[in-house]
Amino acid sequence: REIKNLKTQIQELEQTIKKLEQAKPVERETPKKQLKEMEEKLGELEKEKDVMREASTELEMKLVTNLEEELETLKLKEQVEDLKREKSEIEEEMLGYRRRVEADDKFIRDLNKEIKSLKEGLEIATKERKDAVEQR
Repeated sequence: REIKNLKTQIQELEQTIKKLEQAKPVERETPKKQLKEMEEKLGELEKEKDVMREASTELEMKLVTNLEEELETLKLKEQVEDLKREKSEIEEEMLGYRRRVEADDKFIRDLNKEIKSLKEGLEIATKERKDAVEQR
């Protein structure tokens, strides 16, 4: 918007210069008046420059804020990736524990079967001895 205004002002100045060049020497403005107008225009341009500088500063601050937010987002993404890796490692470890528990369960079942067989064998042997003692 400021640039458009400046372009408009430049066009107006160019038109004024053309008019002054075409005017008769008597009609031309005095150099003091021209100097005063130019100083006024310079003052206006200085004000516009200050406004543009402020706008530029605001944009820079917004850009810095956006970059900081992007950096924070990237850090969070890295943390998520680290957590995913950690979760995967824990899942692998848990799978190892499950396999050990399953193997231990199978071992216990096999021991229980063996104990049961031994008890049955003991009961049979005890009964056979008892019968043998009773027969004597």
